[in-house]
Formats: sequence, structure tokens, C-alpha cells
Amino acid sequence: VMDEVTFDGAKPVIYNAYKPITTAVGAAEARAGADLGTTNPVNFTITGQHTITAYFKPVQFTLNVTASGQGSVTKSPNKATYDYNEAVMLTANPAAGWAFAGWSGDLTGMANPATVNVTKNMNITATFAQSFTITTSASPAGGGAVALSPNKATYAPGEQVQVTATANSGYSFTNWSGDLSGTSPTVELTVARNHNVTATFVQGTGYKIYLPVGIDR
Repeated sequence: VMDEVTFDGAKPVIYNAYKPITTAVGAAEARAGADLGTTNPVNFTITGQHTITAYFKPVQFTLNVTASGQGSVTKSPNKATYDYNEAVMLTANPAAGWAFAGWSGDLTGMANPATVNVTKNMNITATFAQSFTITTSASPAGGGAVALSPNKATYAPGEQVQVTATANSGYSFTNWSGDLSGTSPTVELTVARNHNVTATFVQGTGYKIYLPVGIDR
């Protein structure tokens, strides 16, 4: 602040007030909270020492489950999206008069409940049915036969069916395989899905004759 109003009068005051300032510039430091955004890759201009942190989050996937027939499926946990490799338990719940017939799509088999690990966007179908078939076979084919009682084209869920293996001449029954097990030639099967049953027979190896000592053979 000065009383002079002309340049020539103010000049001596300004010059007398002027004083040189000496400054020193150090190395640049990272600015706290700096954000480079979400673009990948990103271009960054280096102006000194910087600390950069990259943040990662799990990839999210969907798990779409549908029902074919009368029934429903529950997911545990039940979420819109899942982390990579997250385990989800699926339970098939058939309606009255229906039965669970199996999984298809990104999950197969008859396990209920079943656990699936989500590794991609997945689609799974639970199939429910009101009737099922029983397919029988003999191994070898000429070793014998398999009979069903009652003998019908289809069976209701929970129906009891007697399955009997009968060996042909020169063969004997050994065991069941497929949806039956054991060595009894007659067993009860409770219908729960489409069943495949195989009876295994073995061909006889002949007979041994034992004679008393001293008898000429």
C-alpha cells in the first residue's frame, strides 16, 4: 500500500520492496487417493515416485435351474450370481404323484440333493416323471432270462416290482448289476426312476464223479 499514483513515483517503492526468493524442488511423491479408473490396460505418465495398487474381485456367474415336469428345485445359497468355484447345493422337490428322474445340462446323475461348483454361467434341468420303465438284460444273452412281476410297459414311482432271474440249461445265475445288486435270483425293486437291470449267468463246467477206492475205473 502506497500513496503514489504515478508509475514513476511508485517505481522506487516497488523496487525497494522486491526481494529474490530461492526455492528447492524435491522428488515428486504419490498423491493419496489417486485413481486411475477401471480401464485395463491404462496409460500412466511417470512424474516421480509412485505407488500403484491394482484391485481384483471374483468373477461372478449365474446358475439357472429349471424343472421339467411337476416339481421345483431349491438352491442353497440362493443368489443371483456366484463367485468362481462357489459350491451350491441343489434339491429337487417333486410334486405329489411325481418322482425325481435325474439332472441334465451342466449337472448329470440321480443324486438328490446334489452339489455343483459354479465355474461358468450354468444351466441345469431337474426332470420329474409320473411313470418309469424297467429295462432288463442277461449276460451272456443265452445264459438265461429275467422276468418282471407285474410285467408292464411303465411303472408308477414307488411301485414294487419282483425281478426274477432264470438260468438256461447248462448255466447258473451268479449276480445282479446295474440298478440291482446281490446274488439272490429273486429280488424286489422299488421304482424310483428309469431302471436298467442285468442278470449275469455263468456256464457250467461239468461234474466230478468220485469212486470208492479199489473199484476198477
